[in-house]
Amino acid sequence: MIRQPKGSKLCAQACVASLMGIPLREAVRMCSEQEMVAREMSGHLREVRSKWSLLRLSHPYWDHWLLKNRAQFWSPAIGYFCDPPQWVRESVVTSRLELI
Repeated sequence: MIRQPKGSKLCAQACVASLMGIPLREAVRMCSEQEMVAREMSGHLREVRSKWSLLRLSHPYWDHWLLKNRAQFWSPAIGYFCDPPQWVRESVVTSRLELI
């Protein structure tokens, strides 16, 4: 799994890189460095099949993309976790892409 650089807003690109098995630099070139919406993500991941779901969370202070597989989560900012931290529990899922 690919981590986003600390302090960056490349969570969406890191998720794309992780799911496609490509370097983050390539995902940034492909997706740009701008924040992404679900429509753009689904276009880039059209051919990808994975057990992971891609979630976009909206929090009062930021939006964040992460991956979820059953009870396990992976955030490009903090890594794997099973017990969601408070900021995840306070967030609202605004987009979900199933890659099956």
